[in-house]
Amino acid sequence: MILVLALDGLDPDLLERFRGEGRMRALDAIATRGWAGRLRSTFPPVSVPAWSTFLTGVGPGRHGLFDFTRLEGDRIRFQNAGDRGVPTLLELADAGGRRVCSLGVPTTYPVPALQHGAVLAGFDSPFTGAPDGRAQTPPELWRRLRRRGVDLRTSTVPEGRKGRSWHRRAARGILASIDRRVEQALAVLREGDWDLLLVHFQAADTAGHHFLRYADPASPRYDGSSADRARVLPEVYDALDGAVTRLGDACAASDLIVLSDHGMGPASARLCYLNRWLEEQGYLVRRPASTDWAGRLRRGAIRGLPRELQARVFRWLREGPVSSLESASRIGSLDLARSAAFSDESSTLPGIWVLEPSCRDELVRRLRRWEAVRRVYYRDDLYRGPLRRRAPDLLLDLRHSPARTPPAYAGPSLRSLADDELDGERGAGLNGAHRPEGVILARGKGFPGSGQLRSPWIGDLAPTLLAHLGLAIPAWMEGQPLEVLGTTPRWANGVAETPPSLPSLRAAEMTQAEQAGLEQRLRALGYLG
Repeated sequence: MILVLALDGLDPDLLERFRGEGRMRALDAIATRGWAGRLRSTFPPVSVPAWSTFLTGVGPGRHGLFDFTRLEGDRIRFQNAGDRGVPTLLELADAGGRRVCSLGVPTTYPVPALQHGAVLAGFDSPFTGAPDGRAQTPPELWRRLRRRGVDLRTSTVPEGRKGRSWHRRAARGILASIDRRVEQALAVLREGDWDLLLVHFQAADTAGHHFLRYADPASPRYDGSSADRARVLPEVYDALDGAVTRLGDACAASDLIVLSDHGMGPASARLCYLNRWLEEQGYLVRRPASTDWAGRLRRGAIRGLPRELQARVFRWLREGPVSSLESASRIGSLDLARSAAFSDESSTLPGIWVLEPSCRDELVRRLRRWEAVRRVYYRDDLYRGPLRRRAPDLLLDLRHSPARTPPAYAGPSLRSLADDELDGERGAGLNGAHRPEGVILARGKGFPGSGQLRSPWIGDLAPTLLAHLGLAIPAWMEGQPLEVLGTTPRWANGVAETPPSLPSLRAAEMTQAEQAGLEQRLRALGYLG
């Protein structure tokens, strides 16, 4: 068996720091006696495109998942695995007769129809605890585990506003989520022999987003006044190292891969408003602020209601008077008919849609002169594949945290955060930000020897795992098996270089209530601004 531990957001520099302090003994042992390296992520380095690339062996231009949401005309729609354009290694391994189990890996909702395997969907599912056939397969396995008292929730951090006790409750919730996932994995292991077990932990990502400013003196948002908060990030890393020990011991004869989809570093203490900048430059026209009824309703629900009532209000707004709340709040105040370019101001996919092609190159030149922008990429230079047009025309690597431009906002397009915004409340950006390099470690008979891996990419894992399972690698995969793999890879012969056609994606669309619940949770985690 091969065990894959997916530690979302585990940062290579933080890992090195904690190893130097004598922590992280399990991961240190793997790095010392096996293979280690920095794992290149996708652009952007966020969960949805990165884990989808891990599962498929292709970049976002081929699998089609760039973000939690997708712009379709004047509508913003929440995406899921039904929008993916290629099959995953779970489906390919299952078709090859292998028993695979995936616990909590993002972008697995709705779960694939497996004959031999099992899947518990990740945090981007509308169902993170309640049983549902689209989030858990086979249903009888998860019912059996539930009857035995196994907690199948995948959430990590308590929802709600950051009040006086929020950080304490969040720390407890993050640490509890690690123990919960380990217990889930141990319960699954008792269900029989698996050829491949994937176990995802969200804890390092969540802790990094909310607690990095207390643990990293180099952060522009650094706050050294709370020893309790400063301890949370190293404690979470310690707990994840303990999870590696527990699961590694339970699968002692198995090969082991530990990886993260991206790293985590300090966020800037400044915010940039893309649509405000486009307006300043004459590319965008906004409607009067009075049209922001959706934003006011949404903000009122967030700020003025107890947590237990927020889900009901979101569902009522979605299903009743407001059928496209996220669309209205993000682009409803833009006069696109009179604009040459605009941004949907995603916090995880900063980009610009160009409505007037003749202005594109001049717009790029101006963006490159703006201090908020580190790099500008043309979409077709960054991605390849038939689904690349789902991404904005221009993709931005920003020095500062992107923020949504309020309809009535007339201030600067780049502003410094006030002291009471540095912790990363909604709209102020999380205080820990994703970095493009994650971690990869490997040990076992399937990965003989030891040393440093040479520039591996997260898309290399799917062909590596298929080859390790003795299966042929499809010709359409872009990733390459890791060079330290002990098995000789076998590529499929006589197979088209394009993936097979998939069923209609419309069948996978979420209901209004499901979208509302998912939106509420992603917003509470800080992913939607």
